[in-house]
Amino acid sequence: MDVLDEKVVGCLEGLLLEKGHLEKLLAGVLERREAHADKLKDRIVALRKQAADAEAKLTRLYAAIENGLAELDDSNLRAG
Repeated sequence: MDVLDEKVVGCLEGLLLEKGHLEKLLAGVLERREAHADKLKDRIVALRKQAADAEAKLTRLYAAIENGLAELDDSNLRAG
């Protein structure tokens, strides 16, 4: 059984560790990693825009309260 195991493992090593095969495998991994990184970058951009929009809304709300255009106890200003 050991001889068979050695032959099978040797054959698999020859196939899997062949230079061309490894290059293809690693190229695929790299491509998927880059695609995932691009998705994450896009998500970060979207979240930063969302945060900036929320910050702008808060700034406008604070200005409206300071200028007397809105009251702190106004039920229309409640989150929900």
